[in-house]
Amino acid sequence: MKENKEHIIAKWLEGNISDVELNTQYDADMNDDLKLIIDTTDTMEVPPMDSSKVLSNIKADIAQANTVEPVQAKVFHLKYWVSGIAAILIGLLAFTTLMNNEVVVSNNTLAYTTHQLPDGSNIKINANTRLDYDDNFLDDRTLTLDGEAFFEVEKGSTFTVLTDNGNVTVLGTSFNVFTRGENLLVACKTGKVKVSTDRDYILGPGDKIAYRKNSVSEKSTMAINDIASWSNGKSIFESSPLSIVVEALSAQYNVTINNTKVDLSQKFTGSFVHDDLDKALRMVFLPMEVSYQLDSKNKVVTIQ
Repeated sequence: MKENKEHIIAKWLEGNISDVELNTQYDADMNDDLKLIIDTTDTMEVPPMDSSKVLSNIKADIAQANTVEPVQAKVFHLKYWVSGIAAILIGLLAFTTLMNNEVVVSNNTLAYTTHQLPDGSNIKINANTRLDYDDNFLDDRTLTLDGEAFFEVEKGSTFTVLTDNGNVTVLGTSFNVFTRGENLLVACKTGKVKVSTDRDYILGPGDKIAYRKNSVSEKSTMAINDIASWSNGKSIFESSPLSIVVEALSAQYNVTINNTKVDLSQKFTGSFVHDDLDKALRMVFLPMEVSYQLDSKNKVVTIQ
């Protein structure tokens, strides 16, 4: 019977699977998952330890160990403890941490997560996205975004999203911001949004701005219900530069997309799903009459 991923990870954490066995008996995706766990745990900060409390807990554990409990039962609990640790490590791929008075929210998974800001504003955070803000956010409602997120902003003082490609300023509204590479796409769902790139633009419900660094912004419209469609498992685009679509595909599936000679400024109207890479590639590139090659093992797509 084929082992599930959680069982394999638990056996690996217990030391019952060697590196040689991993390379010969399990697929590349499993190795990638285990490497991601290692990389994640390597960067984790260990919280301060209360040594007196730890000593008390150790003494309590020693006293409990002297009771008549079968050794087999301890092994049984250990397996569940290891499995629990594995689940926690996987869950931490999407995490929030406080570093140097700065709150950092990182979603390194392929699914979206949610986060509530101190002012009550809510954010849906798409795959492979990071945002950060100071812990005095209530005094200065400013945050930095790298990736894609949908904001539902509580009314109050000015709320600003900073990106490498431009800034978005609102009072109380809902809007989507996509910023990857040199691309910025902002779509307003409710209220009004000011976007500052090569110049300032005011967006109302259904308006959007597509911008690529060192080029001219393009203001257009899209169906309000399609804004932040990615939170429902499908990314929808209306007359968006192909460069934005390619960046979105790359982030959603954690693949590298190489371009050799295709004009990425051409417009794309359509969508792609989030649960099938082959299908997503066909949905984007076939209507554009763009040929491509997929190297599944190395997660590389080459468009030609």
